[in-house]
Amino acid sequence: VAIFAFAYWFRQSNTRAQYLPNWEYSGRIELVVWSIPTLTIILLGGVAWIGAHQLDPARPVEGTGSPIRIQVVSLDWKWLFIYPDQHIATVNTLTVPVGAPLRLELTSASVMNAFFVPQLGSLIYTMNGMVTHLELRADNEGTLQGLSGHFSGDGFPDMLFDVNVVSALSFPDWVASTARGASQVLNAESYQKLASHFLTTFPQLEGVTFTHRWAGAIDTCTRFCAFFGTARKGTVAYAVGFTGLGVGATRFGANVMLDLLDGDETERTQLQMVRERPVPFPPEPLAAAGIAATRWSLDRADHNKGKRNLLLKTLDAVGMGFDS
Repeated sequence: VAIFAFAYWFRQSNTRAQYLPNWEYSGRIELVVWSIPTLTIILLGGVAWIGAHQLDPARPVEGTGSPIRIQVVSLDWKWLFIYPDQHIATVNTLTVPVGAPLRLELTSASVMNAFFVPQLGSLIYTMNGMVTHLELRADNEGTLQGLSGHFSGDGFPDMLFDVNVVSALSFPDWVASTARGASQVLNAESYQKLASHFLTTFPQLEGVTFTHRWAGAIDTCTRFCAFFGTARKGTVAYAVGFTGLGVGATRFGANVMLDLLDGDETERTQLQMVRERPVPFPPEPLAAAGIAATRWSLDRADHNKGKRNLLLKTLDAVGMGFDS
């Protein structure tokens, strides 16, 4: 219809139609053209923002009975489950009452791992030096299979555990029988024995000592290279933002972290990339709108002999641009 209307209006006999051979820009048309994708991005970003918070693994879930607090520790290569309120602990066996809210506090005593019970959902990572939270609920009695969802070494295939879902009345009986039948107390000595299976898998490394523990995940930042710092009152150092492209620089990152932990001012710690932090990413939906605007600006620059608009120049000025 628009084609026929256009042809009719701009026919040769219509003297009211304006012929503008040098026309190249209309602010009103630009407003209409870009308002539609902008509103679409805002709508989708809003839906993603709301949905992400509704599906937050740490968001409390409703259930019957009192919540059960469980501390989960990934070891090499097994799972340790501690029930602090019941004063018991189990290895590679997780027993929970049906319908009760499960409040899991997860960490790692070694490298990064991932806790996953497929029937309950919500795979979540465990990392050394930090605690992640997960809220679950088992709706049916039975035995489920839990596993590690992240490769962590030679013993990774054996990192399986049983999830025994029992009735609410049977759970206190299980706690009592476990406490009575326990042949060993979980203390510093037994925990160290439980965690120190490294030399069993790698006997050729006997005699090698480890001064620091490490764990982490590949991440990114606005300047597309690593940044560094310390936490926990200087007892934990971090190097994040390699983006998967800087794996070859991980030895440099490890040396920087050791310098930071020792408090030494070295040539590495004096580098600008070590001393300064990158500009943080904006929250959604602003991030999605910013990405769309940047892609549009780069496309215009490609079609305009590389001339960069105000947005690209601003990103370069703050260290977030591709030419910065």
